[in-house]
Amino acid sequence: MTQVFADMTEEELRKYRKLSSSRIYNFKNAEARNEKTRARMAKRRAQEGLLSAEEQAALRERRREATQRYREKLVSNRPQLASAEKRRRRRYRKKPELQEKNLEKFRERKASAAAARQKAVLNAGLQAPALSPLVAYSSDED
Repeated sequence: MTQVFADMTEEELRKYRKLSSSRIYNFKNAEARNEKTRARMAKRRAQEGLLSAEEQAALRERRREATQRYREKLVSNRPQLASAEKRRRRRYRKKPELQEKNLEKFRERKASAAAARQKAVLNAGLQAPALSPLVAYSSDED
């Protein structure tokens, strides 16, 4: 991070300080896009043979630096990327043995619930009066 600030001019630093922390990321992205655009234009001019020797040397240097930055970024992000990939795989991995076990538990619960319902109906049938409580209540008022 200090290297980034060391390379900035006073005007760029002023611009950078104005930005809130949430916008710093966008600022960096914009800078990267500008750099890419500059490189693309320089490459086009190089293909047309319009670059001087110093400009060609500067272009090569910028390309080398960009490649170096990209490689460093890859190396620094590798552990994070790997762990994120592992988490994603773990989350969506299908575990057939667990699915089977869950299905078995579900069937058992369903069967026990059906048995309990049946038992309740039988018990209610044995103990129920001739009239249901609602009918008995309404007939008392009449």
